Amino acid sequence: MNRSIKIITITALLAVGLLLIFSGCNKAEKQPASKAEAEQTTQKAKMVGSSGMSTAGLAYVTTADNLYSCSHHPYLISDKPGVCQECNMSLTKMSDEDVAKLRASHPKGCPMCNVVLQGDSEVTKCEKCGMALVAVPGGDHSGHNH
Repeated sequence: MNRSIKIITITALLAVGLLLIFSGCNKAEKQPASKAEAEQTTQKAKMVGSSGMSTAGLAYVTTADNLYSCSHHPYLISDKPGVCQECNMSLTKMSDEDVAKLRASHPKGCPMCNVVLQGDSEVTKCEKCGMALVAVPGGDHSGHNH
């Protein structure tokens, strides 16, 4: 009887150990749930203008010849044509008037999410990640008077 208890105990411990080992294998790296999610992740990586946490990554807002935005998500701005990181719609070129208005407002943005808002906006945190918005650096402010 003592021997059968030892065998049962060893078998149970091995089963628990194997369960723990194999249940942790899938947690090493999160895989995209679908092809659409993988494509969206790829598109986010292709969005131009955002460079990680550096506020210098937002300087394109004041220096680029042209700016592009999404008609559904106008706070997502790029310095090159592409697709919106939220809805995958094509970005459209902003009018010279809209670019001038944005630049004159001393815009602020989130360097992590590529979100850019007019400086007079009451929003202080990025609605995507919750980080505090920072002043967009650069630009010569030649389009307006102080």
